[in-house]
Amino acid sequence: MATNDSLTGKRLAFVQALATVTTEQAAKAAGISERTAYRWIKDPQIITALNEAAAQTMQALSRRLIALGEKAAQVIDETLDNADASEGVRLRAAALALDKILQIRELVDLEQRLTALETETRRGKP
Repeated sequence: MATNDSLTGKRLAFVQALATVTTEQAAKAAGISERTAYRWIKDPQIITALNEAAAQTMQALSRRLIALGEKAAQVIDETLDNADASEGVRLRAAALALDKILQIRELVDLEQRLTALETETRRGKP
């Protein structure tokens, strides 16, 4: 995990640990006191590094979920086509598929609207 390049030693160890454990556990892992840890989590440099680490973690998770998307869609497709599946199971698969389609559509629409607003803002239009 890459973090803020200016962090070294215990500060870097603390940020790396804090990405996956509690503040108390991260303090122990970095070899610092809890008091120091709570002071450090207010430091802008540490906050920046933590935000970078969180963003990287979310990007990695997103990539994994996207990779699983095709498999998940295939399972739903197979369930809908499975004549041996109960009506309740097939209805649940259909409802799940429709629900997710609508959620994705809403997100795409929101992203398009946000992009348009950002473009207008950059051009200096209110």
